[in-house]
Amino acid sequence: MVAIDRAAELLGWAGNNGVDVVANVLLLLAALGCAVFAVMYTRMAAWRTTAIGRHMFYFAWAVLFAYVVAVCRSVWPDQDWLDYVRVVALAVVAFVFWQRVYLLVSVRRKAKREGTDGLG
Repeated sequence: MVAIDRAAELLGWAGNNGVDVVANVLLLLAALGCAVFAVMYTRMAAWRTTAIGRHMFYFAWAVLFAYVVAVCRSVWPDQDWLDYVRVVALAVVAFVFWQRVYLLVSVRRKAKREGTDGLG
């Protein structure tokens, strides 16, 4: 428990209850996992060649942006300007999800014209 208390103090989470600390640690782990995926996908995949590949790229970076804002908000809760950045991050995530809907509908329409189900 001492290690968790020390980590909470370093991250500015001291004084939070245990659930908040665990939630913040999980948020940080999710953000790190998302960052690793986004960087690896950017460097290793041929994401530029297909609409789905580009969407995966946009989605990974949009979610990472939202996670980074959430982590910053948990570390610096008194920074009001982060509210505006959060609005932008959530708008980007919303846009990318609607892009996903568009891609799904367009794949289904193309598949219907070709006589397949299109979802492989």
